[in-house]
Amino acid sequence: MTVTNTLHVKTTAYTGLNNAIGLPLSHGRLSSAAADWSQFPLGTQFSIAGASQRYEIDDYGPALVGTRTIDLCAASGREMRAWGVRWVDIEIHEWGSPRHSLAVLTPREKNRTARRMILALRRQTKGVPQQFHRVD
Repeated sequence: MTVTNTLHVKTTAYTGLNNAIGLPLSHGRLSSAAADWSQFPLGTQFSIAGASQRYEIDDYGPALVGTRTIDLCAASGREMRAWGVRWVDIEIHEWGSPRHSLAVLTPREKNRTARRMILALRRQTKGVPQQFHRVD
């Protein structure tokens, strides 16, 4: 797929069991990643510039909201610690859907982290026709 954007972002790494939609975190050809869904909506696929590993945003975390930090899912604690914190260029291959992000987050509106992303997503999608997935 064609690269649509290249962005310079801060990355960290994390481990865990399940993502925000209740599925197991993925480590493999398409690995899980976490971010602020109002900046990188659920389903956004990207790779680190110059690398073949591809990631998909399927998780979020309280420390990520309001930042342009992406948390990359690591297969082990050792791998997570080895990654540390790195500034990298990422190539966006496919933007996720703000509307799908809202659909997942809205039932969690009482949660402070979810509420912050919901408010930002609602501002972004206000008045935009349903057929449009990405709102810049």
